[in-house]
Amino acid sequence: MTLRPLAGLLITCLVTTSSVAAQRSPTAPAEDLRSADPSARALAFEKLNRHPDTFAVAGMAELLLATVKQENALIYGTLARSNGQEGVSDRYGEGYGEYASGLSVVCLRYCNLSNPDAVRTLASGPFAGSSVIGQTLAARYPALVLPIALENARRGTFGRQIEGIHLLAEILRLEHTLTAVQRRSVDSALVSSMSSESPIVSSIAVNAVNRTFQAGAQIDENRRAAYHRALIGATKSVHTDTRIAAVRGIAEFRDLRDRALLTELAARDSARTTNGGRTQFPVRDAASTALAALARP
Repeated sequence: MTLRPLAGLLITCLVTTSSVAAQRSPTAPAEDLRSADPSARALAFEKLNRHPDTFAVAGMAELLLATVKQENALIYGTLARSNGQEGVSDRYGEGYGEYASGLSVVCLRYCNLSNPDAVRTLASGPFAGSSVIGQTLAARYPALVLPIALENARRGTFGRQIEGIHLLAEILRLEHTLTAVQRRSVDSALVSSMSSESPIVSSIAVNAVNRTFQAGAQIDENRRAAYHRALIGATKSVHTDTRIAAVRGIAEFRDLRDRALLTELAARDSARTTNGGRTQFPVRDAASTALAALARP
């Protein structure tokens, strides 16, 4: 009696068993996404993300959504408890932010977006601004995410306001289905943020609006005029970065009537910096560049 058939059968069984184990092993860390330890959740996601098809397994969409909710709460809770002085990366390491961001992107793809709760969860998170998440939600579900963006943009709490402004800018750029009233609420919130007393909020809002128009936002002339006026107003901000951003935004409108304002700023704006012993005037420089742009055909 020869042992070869038995040996061949044994090898076949071992290979088959190994293949099954290899196919099943990626789902093994899924339960670790339920861990109370953020580091354990991050490690589990890293393992799962090596085999993205596992996110399509039954039950994973619900688990992903629950985990996104948990990370959103952790991120905002950490900021709130520390009065904005400590972020999750300070406490859990640099890799945590990358994990949480990647988790939300995966949820965007695999969570059931016909479920309004999933859309609201992603829109409420710290990665819903100028990202593929914000762009997708603004284009496909503008009416659903608009109240969240408005609340966050006006709230002024740590982390949320900036994301709210960015999401509003994406809605301005991408939506085609909002009512006139809803569009006015978008415009009002963005214009208000552009004149914020906060140097961070005002400059971010102006830059967000600038990017929207640079990308060719299709809005009517009355709305364009309102944003144009807001940019002109922002050139009077006490914050240098806001004035620089406003000047750059004005140039996008290519309105020759702005030449007098830009000429005045190029000659007289008082903001100055010193670099290597050389005095520079950043707003004046931006205004000079904008004037040159207006002069081009």
